[in-house]
Amino acid sequence: MNSHILAVALALTAMTAAPASAEKASDFAGSWVGAYRQGDTETPFRLQVDGSGQCVGQITEVVPEGPRRAEFTCAVRRQGKTLTLQLAKTYDGTGGWSHRVDYFGVFSPSRDTVGGVWNLDGASDSFWMRQRPDYLS
Repeated sequence: MNSHILAVALALTAMTAAPASAEKASDFAGSWVGAYRQGDTETPFRLQVDGSGQCVGQITEVVPEGPRRAEFTCAVRRQGKTLTLQLAKTYDGTGGWSHRVDYFGVFSPSRDTVGGVWNLDGASDSFWMRQRPDYLS
């Protein structure tokens, strides 16, 4: 089993006993970069979290055949000392892609990096993302 998947699974299992509380989405607004893995392939993406106070935004995947775009909604929750991310990505139909992918991740203690797993109809693998300072956006 992939070490990222195992680490997230253990963290999520440990958190089930702790009550969850929502975090302010605006704390995570801005630009993020990352990648998701599918087998031996890693696909980079850029994610922009809206600053409206809701956890919504756009994802652009950088692929050879041209960028794929998706909208997302997410929830950031604190469970005990652990900050988690649940994100639902839905492709906009570009390139014939129009399905939904669910992401589950855990924030680093510095809150600027997330690692976790994605799931699509039972298929899954790892992903990571990190927040970019505004001047790099």
